[in-house]
Amino acid sequence: DNSKSGYDAYISYRDGNVWSVPLKFDKRFNTLNDDESFDISPDKKFLFIFKNDDVYWTETKGLIN
Repeated sequence: DNSKSGYDAYISYRDGNVWSVPLKFDKRFNTLNDDESFDISPDKKFLFIFKNDDVYWTETKGLIN
C-alpha cells in the first residue's frame, strides 16, 4: 500500500459503459496532504493536477499506459 495520509488519488479507465477497478496512483502523486483532483486532457497527452488552489500539469508519456 502506498498510502501516505489524507485523501489519495486513484485512476480508473472506461471501456464503453464499464469502468475498471480503481488503481491508486503511486507515491509520485499521493503525498502527505490531501491529493485533490487529477484530469487527463481529451487527447490523453497531459495530466492536470489540481492542488492547493493551483493547477500543475505534466505529459502523460511514461506515466500512464
